[in-house]
Amino acid sequence: MVGTHADIHRRKQAEELGRIEHDLVLALAATDGLETGMRLCLDAAIRAAGLGAGAAISSTPASGALELLVHQGVSADFLAAVARLDPESPPFRLIAAGRPVYTWFEDLPGSETRPETREGLQSTAVLPISNQGQLLGCLTVASRTREAIPPIVRESLETIAASAGEAIARLQGREALRRSEEQYRGIFDESVVAIYVFDEQKRFVDSNQAGLDLLGYSREELLQLSIPDVDADPLVVLPAHERLLSGGRLINYEHRLRRKDGSIITVLNNSRPLTDVHGTPVGMQSTLIDITERKRAEEVLQERLRLQDQLAQVAATVPGLIYSFRLRPDGSPVRPLHDRNDHGNLRAATGGRAGGCHTVARPRAPR
Repeated sequence: MVGTHADIHRRKQAEELGRIEHDLVLALAATDGLETGMRLCLDAAIRAAGLGAGAAISSTPASGALELLVHQGVSADFLAAVARLDPESPPFRLIAAGRPVYTWFEDLPGSETRPETREGLQSTAVLPISNQGQLLGCLTVASRTREAIPPIVRESLETIAASAGEAIARLQGREALRRSEEQYRGIFDESVVAIYVFDEQKRFVDSNQAGLDLLGYSREELLQLSIPDVDADPLVVLPAHERLLSGGRLINYEHRLRRKDGSIITVLNNSRPLTDVHGTPVGMQSTLIDITERKRAEEVLQERLRLQDQLAQVAATVPGLIYSFRLRPDGSPVRPLHDRNDHGNLRAATGGRAGGCHTVARPRAPR
């Protein structure tokens, strides 16, 4: 009867530990916060071990130290003493070895001065949390009585630590991504150049304020549009879009857009594809600089150069003296310039108050 009772007890204990492990896996899959995930793991470990105290610590990539994240059943003085474990400290080295430790605190080196001893803790289980060989943290459960942790419970605690390793790696990745996104969002929103994000159907899915100002739409209006709605020359830019959605990039690509008010602007476009985890393009991000005024200035300069070339051709083929001058608003000339050719005949340059133009007086025929 005694053996049968023991078997029933072990079976029930195994079933309870299995439920704890199963519930933890489901709970971790549903959470997206690192601290929440670590608390779930600590609660499961304390329940499995049947002990009254514990702590969960997490690695900090920047310093390499382990820092306390969540705790249960310990005093504030104890928390202050173990809030951070530096890489050179004995507790850190014990955890970094990567093997579970089941012991009594009095058997650890320097037990007389350890904070666990002052806290009145006696037995403990130290469970490193790792994933693919990388130390991510540690679960520690402890008791104020001298209790040995049986093998069946140790197996469950190590299963919990393994589940924690997979989940914490995912949650730490999300935390890093969230911080990166927050940093990116600040750069995105504060950029003085227009930045747009499109999906694979070329629909606007995001824009910074500079992008809204460039096209003259509100955010709500813009997110109802797609690229063809704002392209001034949709057929011209089609090959560029196809290049992006096939994984290529655009560098200093010049094209024209139509603003909400109907005006046409010229932009310089630098774009890259956005891909999923398999490298398949699922959209694109574009950074645009408005070069409309620069283009206009270039066109004015080109027109002036063209007129100068025409004048130079006239001057080279017509004999006589050529004067070039501008006219004041009252019609009087300003600082005439002149050049004398071989014949020395006068060529008067007149007309056009806006900037002066040139007319040529033919020399008289000899008598």
